[in-house]
Amino acid sequence: PEPAAPVATPAPLRRAAPRVPVSPSEPTPVAEPPRADDRHPDAPVLPEGVAPMRADEFKG
Repeated sequence: PEPAAPVATPAPLRRAAPRVPVSPSEPTPVAEPPRADDRHPDAPVLPEGVAPMRADEFKG
């Protein structure tokens, strides 16, 4: 039977790939939406460029 180690390696490599720019002249791909674990647990997922509202602004 083959060892289980080689099977587990592609996952971390695949996950890190989208975060790396293709080349210094090209921008980082933004097709992937921000993941929940990258933000505060209570922070809503907002489109890029939209600032989160404060609690007092949200009530008013």
